[in-house]
Amino acid sequence: MNTRKNWSLGFFGLLGLLGEEIFAHPKDGYFVEGGLMTGLIETHERLEERAPCSGVGVICSALFMRNASPVFTTENLIGQKFSTLKPISVSVANNALQIKNMTAYNLKNVAVYMQLANGQKVQVATIEDLPQFTQSAIKLRYVPQIAQNGGNVQSAFSIAPSPTSDAETARVITALDKIWVDIYGSFEKVGRAAGAWGVISPEDAKGYMSAFLNLSYLFSSTEFKDAILNTQFNFANGPEQNGNTAIQNSVAIPRNPDGTLQSWQKTYPDVKALTNQEVYNTYTKANRLDVGILRPTSGYDGLAGPGMYGVVPYLLKFKTSEYNLSPTDNVPNNMETILHEYGHTMGYSHDGNMTYQNGYYNYNGNQLKKSAEVIDPCTATPTAQCSIPNGRWYDIGGQGVRAGMIGVSGTVWSQLGRDNKLPINYDKIATMSAPTYLSDFMKTLENMTSTNISNKAAIVGFNLKGGYQQYWTNWFGLSYYGIFNYNFSKKTGFIKRINQVALGVGVDMLFDFTTTYTHKRYKHKKNTHKLKALKSSFGIFGGLRALWKGYALNTIAFANSGNLDVATGFNYRYKHSKYSIGIAIPLIPINLNAKINTSLLEGSLFIKEGPSHFNVFFNYGWIF
Repeated sequence: MNTRKNWSLGFFGLLGLLGEEIFAHPKDGYFVEGGLMTGLIETHERLEERAPCSGVGVICSALFMRNASPVFTTENLIGQKFSTLKPISVSVANNALQIKNMTAYNLKNVAVYMQLANGQKVQVATIEDLPQFTQSAIKLRYVPQIAQNGGNVQSAFSIAPSPTSDAETARVITALDKIWVDIYGSFEKVGRAAGAWGVISPEDAKGYMSAFLNLSYLFSSTEFKDAILNTQFNFANGPEQNGNTAIQNSVAIPRNPDGTLQSWQKTYPDVKALTNQEVYNTYTKANRLDVGILRPTSGYDGLAGPGMYGVVPYLLKFKTSEYNLSPTDNVPNNMETILHEYGHTMGYSHDGNMTYQNGYYNYNGNQLKKSAEVIDPCTATPTAQCSIPNGRWYDIGGQGVRAGMIGVSGTVWSQLGRDNKLPINYDKIATMSAPTYLSDFMKTLENMTSTNISNKAAIVGFNLKGGYQQYWTNWFGLSYYGIFNYNFSKKTGFIKRINQVALGVGVDMLFDFTTTYTHKRYKHKKNTHKLKALKSSFGIFGGLRALWKGYALNTIAFANSGNLDVATGFNYRYKHSKYSIGIAIPLIPINLNAKINTSLLEGSLFIKEGPSHFNVFFNYGWIF
């Protein structure tokens, strides 16, 4: 019995020793490791701006506002040109359709026409929303009809209401089309009277544009022509005295209604009578002005002369109710002053009735002189008691007639306003909301040009591995593991950051060149045993990894791919610690297409994977 028992114990002991050698190598064990990695990512970006509007040639609000900016700003106001013939201008420059609205209206569905070489006009665009006092540039690729019809920088453009324009848009554009008298020039630092002139502001410029458009419409109207050519009195202009002692008795008041001089006028040779046609021709010629603003505290309501014009700011704030003149009302002060100063730009003086209703004058040894203190509305009953001259009114045929150029022009101006014929209706523009412009940053995004950029950049991150390694001999083994990678890269172009994640499994062959052990002896009962423990090893590894990779692009797109990587490198182990340096190389060339589709851009980012796009890693691990 004892012999069989000893034999059994010896057999199973041998199996245990063999099993320890075969199945439980000192290098075996579960492991975790991680570390830094870096490599190369190669991309090709091909993006284009997405047309934000539906319909060919439609310039919707989103497209118009991409490059929109105020026409008048503090920085650009001085030297800013204007023309009442082109308050809304369209032209081609810098490969874009340049649109400028210098009116106070938000216009709807404005049709844009281009004139062909044969004189025919073809519609090339529709502006859905054209904001007040705003300019913008629309890239020509969004208006293909211009190129299709041979348009270029020399092409002439015009606007018109479209069938879908609202009633006010149609009325305004129609009124603007009737203007043919051009008041043009620029806003300037005018300073010909020391201390009187201030710094013109964008709000002042807006007020001038509205006033000048109505003034140009007035001079262009048939009502103005009929009134000037058929006055019941004559126009007269004479020299101002201005301290000139050579002119003691300046007389420049109107002739009799039949054109003859009044008896007392015949003795004064400095009277300059004007024909009605001459006055009409003067007021309907183009007039270039440097426009400034007067200080409210200057003591003047306005100052002007040939080529120069300015009034105080409050006179530019009209109300439609001011057009409601009763038969005995004087012309309102803002109309009177604007017309008065405009008369000076025509070269007319205070003498006569071209800048005042009945001017300053002297006759019969200074017997009568009109002054600002004269109370002169024609309110007498009966009206025949309105005497000649009495300031702002003439009594002609028993009827009170508003006197002079101011009286005639102001009467017609008010009538056109009451009939809603003037282009600017002050009640309407008071309800218009100012546009909201994009910030500089948003403009950069909105105007990102088409890109076609190839880029190579570093990619950096970390990796984590976990698995089991098994050795059959001191020099050969296998490791099986799962792996997680994270990397990011910064690049040029619209997509400026790429985040990459990868998940996979792999197997490596382990070849160790050197292995050292420590031996410990211990006794078990009567037997002495040797315990072999690993001290260190050094070798190489090589294997394959199957990886899924995902790419996040600026949080606006995501793409994924699968690849097979070969990994190789060096391992050094000291007891339970493991140090690795290696390289992972994608074996399958892939050109990954990541679709970009935003409200602004569309296109692709191509990410290249292949043997030239490898990663280098530096890891530390622990083997249990």
